[in-house]
Amino acid sequence: MHLQYYLYCHSYQFKCGIIQQAFAKYPIGENWQVDRFRAILVSRWERIFVVFSVFAAVAFFAVAIGLRIPGPPFRIGINPWLGYEPLLVARDALALDPKIVRVVDMSSTTETIRALQNGILDAAALTLDEALLLKHSGTQIRVLLVADISNGADAVVINPRATEALSVQGARIAFEGKAMGAYMAARMIEKMSLHPNDVKLIEAPIDRQERLYVSGEVDGVITFDPIRTKLLSLGARQIFSSRDIPNEVLDVLVVRDQSLDSNPAAIRHLRDAWEFGRKKLVALDPALAAGVTKRTGLSEPELRAALKDIAFPNAEESETLILGSGQRLAETSLKLWQIMQRYGISPSGAPTPMISGEVHR
Repeated sequence: MHLQYYLYCHSYQFKCGIIQQAFAKYPIGENWQVDRFRAILVSRWERIFVVFSVFAAVAFFAVAIGLRIPGPPFRIGINPWLGYEPLLVARDALALDPKIVRVVDMSSTTETIRALQNGILDAAALTLDEALLLKHSGTQIRVLLVADISNGADAVVINPRATEALSVQGARIAFEGKAMGAYMAARMIEKMSLHPNDVKLIEAPIDRQERLYVSGEVDGVITFDPIRTKLLSLGARQIFSSRDIPNEVLDVLVVRDQSLDSNPAAIRHLRDAWEFGRKKLVALDPALAAGVTKRTGLSEPELRAALKDIAFPNAEESETLILGSGQRLAETSLKLWQIMQRYGISPSGAPTPMISGEVHR
């Protein structure tokens, strides 16, 4: 406070000196109009500097007692997948405050992972295998909750006109590159007793897959809803899905350690908003269904059918998966990592990345 008063006094004296110089050639008492103007001007300068000093003092004490100016909102990235709709449903219903948590729509999982690694995002919705690879790369993350478990919503679909009825040998199949796309390809090849050279895998981001299929540039795609349902409606044939590998394809919300420790209020708000959106989506609340159908491009009957292939654990179920006595998430992570190593998706011999959970309310 003494510093603020000192600055105020010296600033005031400096300004008054300028005024005195400006009126030096008009001594007081010789011109009443100049005298009046001088009095008004000095009075205004006094008021300005009093206000300035008050604001400066308030700012000084605010910092001294630890008050903080609100920073940018907590940012979570998601890509187009029906299993991440609870966040968007919550946003539609205004249950997710964008001033606290902002949902960032990403075009692909690869883009999401890169943004999380670079600190552009605080959190992200990822498949478990993607989270494991991210942890292995050195990014410090924790699992906030288990978002969903795919029970058929991730699939390999092919054009029956481009392939023989019972064979996919020689088919050109688009997939999203690393992580889940490669994992689904590897598990399909194993389950269907194929050789890796029997199919030609073509890397393509998720937002290009439908166009590549429709144009005939590929014979099939490894994809997920809503694109899976759209292609099935166009006559595509599903030859493999996450239903064939139960509990292997699941999604988690992960958060960077640094962001978790510095944004507890945002974490609570995100968790509450997810649970709100989950309930509304599972019940397909009529007031919010229009927003989901518009985003996904699915009709309401198609949406209802697609949701049957996804399980959305509630808060208690999610916590049990992460921290329960069975440690199911850790067990699934170990099995998943071993399969990923077998097919060269993750480094051979590397220990399974352990991602701790953060479920405290």
